[in-house]
Amino acid sequence: MKHIELTLNERKKIKNCIENGKSIRQIAKFLEKAHSTVVRELKKFSSINEYDPFLAQENTVITRKRCGAKTKVTFAWSEKIESLLNKKWSPEQIVNRGIEHQVCTQTLYNWLNQRIIKFPLEKLRHKNKRQKSRESSIWFTKGFRSIHERPEIVTLRQELGHFEIDAMVSSRGESKGCLLTLTERKTRLHWAFKMPNRLAEIILTTLKGIPDILKKMMKTITSDRGSEFSKFHEIENDLNISFYVADPYSSHQRWSNENSNGLIREYYPKKTDFLLVDESELVHNLIELNSRPRKCLNWRSPIEVFQEEVVQLIL
Repeated sequence: MKHIELTLNERKKIKNCIENGKSIRQIAKFLEKAHSTVVRELKKFSSINEYDPFLAQENTVITRKRCGAKTKVTFAWSEKIESLLNKKWSPEQIVNRGIEHQVCTQTLYNWLNQRIIKFPLEKLRHKNKRQKSRESSIWFTKGFRSIHERPEIVTLRQELGHFEIDAMVSSRGESKGCLLTLTERKTRLHWAFKMPNRLAEIILTTLKGIPDILKKMMKTITSDRGSEFSKFHEIENDLNISFYVADPYSSHQRWSNENSNGLIREYYPKKTDFLLVDESELVHNLIELNSRPRKCLNWRSPIEVFQEEVVQLIL
């Protein structure tokens, strides 16, 4: 087979195959690519058993820019992107589904910032969350466990008890209330706990008070680089777990939690003051959310899969 550069979609398929335990030869056959192409891809873009399709794509785009002419945005291409943005598509959705050309999400953001694509930045769905200043907090310069040190069993979702964490905030400037959210990676079961603010001390106190069933099963937590998780050493000691930190600007490394937080926003839009949210209503909505069938779980719900896992532990 002739070697042809992989697309982002193919790279995401490689990631999915790896998570499902496929061999390199099985992956190559599935993609209809040469075995050497997959070997080369994994050797070039993997880091400590972790393959990141988005990082691989971005590195490829950067390399291509260095050795050839810059990508030119045609009128038709620009018009299509603007049309999708007007339909409330995010830049990431456009890159992965809306256009056929190979381009990374950050490049599309660059075109928007440089006015190559003429669309008001304030109207973007996510307004380039990748540039949140809290992601580069200086407290993460040393002493933390990188996500790349995380055991492979966590990455492959083969075991119960590994969580992703985040703090969902109320409308900016109106309230400091927020939700601490936890998503179990294997079952996608999602929890949320009210907090008066997202200070590191409050995060620590909230985690100490989570239900015993969570404490007993919890083995690892993975967070972004927000300063609210700066007491990760105390969290590790109090819960007897390992705490891992994702790369900067890499929300896809905690996609289970990011996706579930987006689903919570269906109940609590951006302007919601979480301090005013009723506890019983929150519990009801979480049960409803966790009862929805998921394609990634073969159309079972997170609650169903979680119950199956708990039964297996008992047996």
